[in-house]
Amino acid sequence: MVEEAERKLEMGVDINKEEYEKKIESCKLPSTVEIAHMKLNGNLVLLGNGKVESDSWPIRITRKVISYGTYDGLGIEKEVGDVIVTEFEKASFYYKTTYYSKEGEVKGYYYNICTPVEIYKNGIRYVDLEVDIVALPSSIPQLIDEDLLDQAVERRIISEKLANVVKKESSSLIDKLVKELLRS
Repeated sequence: MVEEAERKLEMGVDINKEEYEKKIESCKLPSTVEIAHMKLNGNLVLLGNGKVESDSWPIRITRKVISYGTYDGLGIEKEVGDVIVTEFEKASFYYKTTYYSKEGEVKGYYYNICTPVEIYKNGIRYVDLEVDIVALPSSIPQLIDEDLLDQAVERRIISEKLANVVKKESSSLIDKLVKELLRS
């Protein structure tokens, strides 16, 4: 619908912005979607299909772990049967992923700093802005990969202005998470 509206605007057709926004808001995701994680270097990482638990904001998607390994950034063991719950907020510069054991215990949290998500026919996509925030249960959240953001600016992949937005969003999110931790 966004592409249709853009084509009409390019042709000089007057469109009703509110009407298009209502149409977009009324779109429903299918029962499963692919999460498309676009890297700044142009590589696309497909995080796999997930079950849509909620298709209104926040959009919640669950995935079952089918292999062993380590959760990126957290350094904790990934086991078959774990459940990954990812929540996307509307117009947010991050999304939250919570990793659960097959017994339902929280293993860790991962906040990916990214462009606001785009919803499309079969999935969700965004551009990863390199830095992330990770936390184990009841631990202080930590910013990781800030050097990758600085390298992206040095290589002129992103602007200094965008990097400053990323740093501000990351700092605000860490402050929010620490306050939540102190309240609990």
